[in-house]
Amino acid sequence: MGLGDSFEKTGACSRIGIALSGGRDSMLALFIAWLYARRRFSKAYEGELLAAVIRDFIHCFSLPTAYNSDTTKNIARRSAEEFGISFKEV
Repeated sequence: MGLGDSFEKTGACSRIGIALSGGRDSMLALFIAWLYARRRFSKAYEGELLAAVIRDFIHCFSLPTAYNSDTTKNIARRSAEEFGISFKEV
């Protein structure tokens, strides 16, 4: 609820962007954002349409460095895919 309240009260953004590293913190951020989006849009949409709206609302990206392993890069990509969220490695 904290994320949703802040997001809606400020009105500063129209979508959520999450930098996924493959670590626990970014996975938790993705999960919280996904729960918020599902709660926000589930009254108006369902099924595949709900999934498409959430996919358009949340965008994940990765900014890997030389210190990121292939394992964490793959975890980040796979996690976004499992939530049905767009993912881009920059």
